[in-house]
Amino acid sequence: MTKFLIEKGAPLEALNEDKKTAFSIALEGDNIAVLDLLCESVKLSENPSLLHTFAPKIFDERFKSVLIKLLKREQSSELTAEKINTLDSVGFTPFL
Repeated sequence: MTKFLIEKGAPLEALNEDKKTAFSIALEGDNIAVLDLLCESVKLSENPSLLHTFAPKIFDERFKSVLIKLLKREQSSELTAEKINTLDSVGFTPFL
């Protein structure tokens, strides 16, 4: 169903009432299959706060491939150190 919605142009950057995208919801729900589908449509440089969602999963091998896919899609000029080190609401960088 997710693939069908993506193919039909579902707005993947849309936010729900909790200000979360489909990608961040799938990440929080540990849904690797959906994350793999959404990886092709998500750019960390456009939404660097997604890296904060990865923080609790950084040592979980299941998410390593998803993060690597996302990082490989980026040009070094797009995903700058400033974006990677975006602070969350309590002042932490994604992997601190």
